[in-house]
Amino acid sequence: MPYLTVSPRKIFFRHWKASAPKAHALLLHGYGEHSGHYHRFANALVARGIEVLAPDAIGHGQSDGERGNPEALAHLVENAKLCLEELRDEAPNRPCFVIGHSMGAITALALTLDHAEQVTKLVLSGMPLDGISPAQQASLPEAIMSKDPFYLDELEHDPLGFDALAEFPHAMRVLDPSHGLSERLSELNVPVLLVAGDHDFLCPAEVISRCEARLPSATSKVFPDAYHDLLNDTSHVEVAAEIADWVLDD
Repeated sequence: MPYLTVSPRKIFFRHWKASAPKAHALLLHGYGEHSGHYHRFANALVARGIEVLAPDAIGHGQSDGERGNPEALAHLVENAKLCLEELRDEAPNRPCFVIGHSMGAITALALTLDHAEQVTKLVLSGMPLDGISPAQQASLPEAIMSKDPFYLDELEHDPLGFDALAEFPHAMRVLDPSHGLSERLSELNVPVLLVAGDHDFLCPAEVISRCEARLPSATSKVFPDAYHDLLNDTSHVEVAAEIADWVLDD
């Protein structure tokens, strides 16, 4: 099984390879998920010549750690950096994109702020940059994250899953706005694509607009009739195509 060792833990990852790769992508999943949930999205990128490497976060999927406890943003960034270096070592001159969703978007942003020289472009999906308010947290049990029946069935019957609502206080440490990422947006010197669904209650359109205004080089796209888990919602084919078009556009 493919693992990276980050003492004292092992971090599991999946690597979808393209027959004639044009670029690499590091894909970082959201809280309560793991890399296996992104097989449709990864295969859509592979079909466009983009190889995808996706780790399971600490406490998720097949990676070590207490279930549902990603521990700290710094640990997630450290693990993501090792994966990024793995891609860079494989093909140093190939474009390398970082794509993150929700908790993974926060991780991707923090990673790129500190290691922009290794990232060609950055895609941030459903990024709750302002953290999760008490009202939002209280609404989580009734919140619609996706309406895609295939994805929802995968989540319900996932042997690697856990009760994300019960463990969500662990996620709050990663999503805490006190990390100061919002204040550093103007430092980001790589092109950024911000995507979200128009029904995303964790990353509403006004957050996207505010982020776009602060970033030196940003594009945004809000997808109609879509929810928080945008890469695994009913519009996932359109979303994957939009992202692939953007990252491959010179």
